[in-house]
Amino acid sequence: MSTYENLHGKRVNVVSTNPSNPGGGEVWYNSTLGLLKGYVLGLGSFSSGGTANTARSDIMGNVGTQTASLLAGGGPGTSNVEEYNGSSWTEVTNRSTSFFRVVNNGTQTAALGYGGYSPSPLPTAPARYSISTEEYDGSSWTNGGNFPNGIQTACGTGTQTASFQASGIYGPYTSASWGTATNEYDGSSWSSGGAMPAGRDISSLAGIQTAAIMVGGRANGGSPNLNAVLYYDGSSWTSQPNYPASGHAIIGTGTQTASLFGGGAVPSRTTNAFTWDGSAFSATGSMANARAYGVGGGTTTAGLISAGSTPGGASGVTEEFSEGVVETKTLTVS
Repeated sequence: MSTYENLHGKRVNVVSTNPSNPGGGEVWYNSTLGLLKGYVLGLGSFSSGGTANTARSDIMGNVGTQTASLLAGGGPGTSNVEEYNGSSWTEVTNRSTSFFRVVNNGTQTAALGYGGYSPSPLPTAPARYSISTEEYDGSSWTNGGNFPNGIQTACGTGTQTASFQASGIYGPYTSASWGTATNEYDGSSWSSGGAMPAGRDISSLAGIQTAAIMVGGRANGGSPNLNAVLYYDGSSWTSQPNYPASGHAIIGTGTQTASLFGGGAVPSRTTNAFTWDGSAFSATGSMANARAYGVGGGTTTAGLISAGSTPGGASGVTEEFSEGVVETKTLTVS
């Protein structure tokens, strides 16, 4: 594809008025204003959405779109479920289980919830870490195939019939470990996926079962925070350029080559957000609320970040993301 430089060269035109139909990347000097101008892509930005009726933290994953998302379970040990319609949240049928750090995936009418751990006091039996998988059809929850082993602080992405889980602490509680195992769900049962290069937990995943991107997390043992980024192709992992900050519990959504990641514990809760285009990360406008352990939804052009853990505790706040637009801006040199 030709660029403005290919077509017009590197020289900056001097004009008395701004061009009426500039090309993307075009730069000119406005002699009337005495300013250097350019037609450039602005930062994506966040705006306020509706606030969930139940504040919750310790919930991971991505569900649905900016106008049709879902929150199911989460801390502090709630079974509450709510649906989002693009402006407000409505309480619907509860899950049958109540766990911290559950994973939500899928769509608003075909969602999956699994993993997590029981709040204190610790149960004596069964193991503290959940093996439960529940499926939602837009009106009710039913039990799916049990997870192979109890797990919490996992991340997941995909659909109800093709979900992918990686990262996490595997139980039982008395002998938990940061495993390298991954698991894939086909709508009825779980099977093993390609092993990660090294154990980690509380990472972020976006994409689908056969084309996912993993960002950040905590190294085996819970420290340090990571900025490593990995691609998964359905069987194996490959390294990608690092995330701009080391952190865990980052909230992600989108595809393997067009994804949005925001917030996280780096180590404090942050408002920073970045988009990934398949080769590099770019900063967006900041979120209004610092948070981690929340749920994503949608795309890099119309994204959603909901709930999570803030410096003030569990949150029901929702923020909607819109991509930047190409516009005429004054350019400065520093």
